[in-house]
Amino acid sequence: MKIEVVILLFNRVEHTKKLFKSLIRNKINKVTAYIDYPLNENDKNQQKQIKKFISNIKNIRIELIERNKSYGLAKNLVSAMNETFDRGNEGIILLEDDCILLDGAKEFFFSGLKNLRTNKKIRSLCGYNCLGNKAIIDPNANLLIMNRFFTWGWATWKDRWKEYEPNLKKIVNKTKKKGINIKNFSEDLQFLTNSKAYLSGSKNIWSISWILLHYVTSTYTIYPPESLVHNIGFDGSGINSIKTKAFNIKISKKRKFQDYKWNALKYFIDNDISVNNFMNENFKKIYPEI
Repeated sequence: MKIEVVILLFNRVEHTKKLFKSLIRNKINKVTAYIDYPLNENDKNQQKQIKKFISNIKNIRIELIERNKSYGLAKNLVSAMNETFDRGNEGIILLEDDCILLDGAKEFFFSGLKNLRTNKKIRSLCGYNCLGNKAIIDPNANLLIMNRFFTWGWATWKDRWKEYEPNLKKIVNKTKKKGINIKNFSEDLQFLTNSKAYLSGSKNIWSISWILLHYVTSTYTIYPPESLVHNIGFDGSGINSIKTKAFNIKISKKRKFQDYKWNALKYFIDNDISVNNFMNENFKKIYPEI
């Protein structure tokens, strides 16, 4: 199975350095990096430093794709996904520049993509687990399965991504025509899908449609029992988030490397309820200008 690691870069030098160091620790030896077009002199200077840093990395073969005009985060991500699948890849692991891989992340993503490739009920894999030891996991299993999807370090397959609808208004209208009340999924999703700004596409956000698609199609996201991605972007440097500690995770010093039971997936609705309650309280911190 052909799998590619794709990373999105822009103007955060120190975040980028930490990301690549985490890739090296995980022994990832090949990535494709997309860097969006700079908007000002500061961006140009930051990108110059980023490209110099990348050019000196010996442990990873890096294909750097530079945009020749400004895409913005949403278009850059969606285009990167489509272009990567068009190159013949069957699976993609997608990381933004603030997603730091913790030990064991490579094994989780690559193994999951290979073992679940024919399980069409699974739409994605997520490395960030906000529930941690509060999650309910079957004693005979060691993976968490939920409808709810998080964007911070994730993976999917070509056939699942083909169903992605970038136009949020279209998927919302289809949902309503089916007689489905989005509030039954989560209150924050209902709030976001009622926003004129988000429905019009004027906000630089791609993820709401993908999150909603999991619910509408009754497909799921698989998480590790302990988070394998640390998001360092809540320091005020992100485009779409404010400075906050709400999404911080506890990183265990004694991480357990597991032989994941990919065929032992048991869903507990209480986990989705817990995450949705958490997101109802905190979603405005990552979805700007509501």
